[in-house]
Amino acid sequence: MTVPGVPDAVVETVPWDLAEVDALRREQQVELRGRYGSGEPGPPPTGRGLVAMVLVRVDGEPSACGAVQDITGEHPDLGAGRTGEIKRVFVRVSARRRGLSRLVMAALHEHARDAGLDRLVLETGMLQPEAIALYEACGYSLIDNYGPYATDPVSLCYAYDLT
Repeated sequence: MTVPGVPDAVVETVPWDLAEVDALRREQQVELRGRYGSGEPGPPPTGRGLVAMVLVRVDGEPSACGAVQDITGEHPDLGAGRTGEIKRVFVRVSARRRGLSRLVMAALHEHARDAGLDRLVLETGMLQPEAIALYEACGYSLIDNYGPYATDPVSLCYAYDLT
């Protein structure tokens, strides 16, 4: 799908293990290690329970990505209802400040609704103010840390009601 307002951007739904998406995920991990000095607080996502993996191309180049996974029942502390988790939202440095992260989030919300999910959760870190600003601007609310992030002192967890 092409995107109004960003005429050179195309949003695609792609396989989790697409090489171009894997390259973006590796770039993201390098950036996060630079900020935090270590790996991620929870287990790395594997594509298990994948609802959708979204890739945004700008002028044909892979520029942004994100995924939503169905984690219903995996974390009792999240309560009842069908829950999805947003993972690996990333925009390549050269493509930032163009609204691509909002495109990724909008596409993930659409896929989550189509899959019948009731709410979305995500984890981000305190040293990622741009991610925090994005999620709050998209309507996410801060929640208690859940699952593998429950005791991580730099993790922030958010939720978004899809109903």
